[in-house]
Amino acid sequence: MKSEERKTALQRHRDILIVTIDYILEKIASEDLPKDGFDAVSGYYIKQKQDVEKLFETRKLYNLQQRLIKLTELPIRRGDLTFNEYIKQKTRWTIDIFEPLRVQINEIIEQNKINSKKQVNDLMIMLNIYQQQSVDQSKIDMLKTLLISYFDGIKMTESPKL
Repeated sequence: MKSEERKTALQRHRDILIVTIDYILEKIASEDLPKDGFDAVSGYYIKQKQDVEKLFETRKLYNLQQRLIKLTELPIRRGDLTFNEYIKQKTRWTIDIFEPLRVQINEIIEQNKINSKKQVNDLMIMLNIYQQQSVDQSKIDMLKTLLISYFDGIKMTESPKL
């Protein structure tokens, strides 16, 4: 990676991470947590911000990339469709936290089989996203069919209890 590209990537990851942490803190603040619970969680994320700044200053792009993957797990698991737009509004950067998930889902669809609990979770997240977006019903039905087949297969392999 060229020096200028690396500098841009470092700045992008730093900006997105800082705003991601703010976003998570806003979401947590809106939940009904006891004060001491909120203080502990917010303290953790404030420390995360400090760590991001240190990683940026020491030019550790890989570590920033890994931190971004980790910190976007919550909005991904929640199927939070407002996250990408929030990032774009607060920074000049565009991000699609669901793109890797779409790639994984397409691979599952191509093999026409679910092979793990992680894939089940990924399909459930994508099903939730599709339902929020009013996507073509055939896509929703395809994911549901894969999930039903998976769970039917589990039932068939379990031995009956006598």
